[in-house]
Amino acid sequence: MDEALLVKMVWLFLPLLLSHVSAELFSVVVPETTVSGQLGGSVTLPCALSDNLDVRQLEVRWYRPSMYSSPALLYLNEKLDLSVTDITYQGRVSLPGPLEKGDVSLKLDDLRSSDLGMYMCHVSSDRWYDKSNVSLTMQAVGSSPILSMLDAGGGKVNVSCQSHGWLPKPSLSWRDSDGSSLNPPNKHTSTKVSEGFFSVSSWRLFTSSESSWVSCSVALPDSVGVIRESRVMPHLPTDNGIWMIAFFGTLILLLLLIIGVGVYFVVLKKENHTEFNSNEPQTPDWWQQMKSVKVRITIDSAETPEFFKITQGGSGMSCTHPIENHEEYRIKIFTLCKEKFSSGQQYWELKVKEDYNQKLSWYVGVATEEAKRINGIRFTPAKGFWVLFYEEGKGVCIRESPTPTTLSHISADLSDIGVFLDCDNHTLSFFNTETQSHLHTFTSVTFTTSLRPLISPGIRDTVPVKIC
Repeated sequence: MDEALLVKMVWLFLPLLLSHVSAELFSVVVPETTVSGQLGGSVTLPCALSDNLDVRQLEVRWYRPSMYSSPALLYLNEKLDLSVTDITYQGRVSLPGPLEKGDVSLKLDDLRSSDLGMYMCHVSSDRWYDKSNVSLTMQAVGSSPILSMLDAGGGKVNVSCQSHGWLPKPSLSWRDSDGSSLNPPNKHTSTKVSEGFFSVSSWRLFTSSESSWVSCSVALPDSVGVIRESRVMPHLPTDNGIWMIAFFGTLILLLLLIIGVGVYFVVLKKENHTEFNSNEPQTPDWWQQMKSVKVRITIDSAETPEFFKITQGGSGMSCTHPIENHEEYRIKIFTLCKEKFSSGQQYWELKVKEDYNQKLSWYVGVATEEAKRINGIRFTPAKGFWVLFYEEGKGVCIRESPTPTTLSHISADLSDIGVFLDCDNHTLSFFNTETQSHLHTFTSVTFTTSLRPLISPGIRDTVPVKIC
């Protein structure tokens, strides 16, 4: 071959060869700083390929260190592959893209404390791969400080301050009415960790002459506006003060008695039927009136996970494959009923425990039609769920925030539950049908289209729950 012709051919094919090599060799680009998210919210972990290379024909794998084989997300053959992914992330992760421009950022929803830590962004082709890590931190704003006072003697008052549910570790400070710091010695302030969240407590002695009021503030480190504060006047009532309180307390009780008698006679004159109100005392008449709006509900098989078995024509359900080492919210553990309610009042009953069987967990309540049916979603009103549940070791609980609240006045032996939904007044109430006593009422039960009964036998035993 002529040397001049060979040179021309090299120059002709060189751009094509270089473009092919550049397509084969790429690098993964991530930010150097950590990414921070809010508990219960969403966050995006940035990751992209150099030169905006199209990744639709490549493999994208997001995983925790040492968890390559069970990643949080796997993109393969131009789609998400759920066959090997970690079940705790299913339904919570996505690739918003655009993938054709090399953007392989991971979006993570419904953030939990267990999501904290390092994530690997790994992209590979048949001949090349590259990876880099992104660190995720998280914030959770805890409760407003709870202040309490005790007489310490000698004219001094012991004021204590407690706050729970913070992430990361918060700081606590005391101030007087002038804004001056009153921080006690470090030995008077303590912090502990429970279920991944920080609780902080502190106490300080005050005299009446120190300040008209004092405040206790709890805040996250290096944050602006993320602070909770409570105030109190560090003065215990004197003997005269106690007599004054008793006098005015008695006077108020007499006024309330007079008003109550008047209301009683007004109620006696009412001839028209009045709707049931779950906030009223549950007399036999009220109880019968509530049961008069009882409806029949049936479990919806289309909403039921495969490890739940529906029995008794849609009125019973049990878990066929219990998980011994139970970790709450690892998988979708609930089903919905076919009935949809948007107005009026409805009542239904369930048996969550048999006397001769040990029940380790159960869940009852309602969910909005718009609520996400994804694995691991938390049963909070913010997510469209109002649920009463039981977990052995925790007791009967509700969850109005990411952290569950134990209803200590309810026995773990609770077996028969009545559920009363008042769509017009936006309330959901639970009752012990054996004792005809009130258990708990959710207020502000809001929805866009409708509400559906929610039932779950839990995933810790095979004992069923039944619709009565």
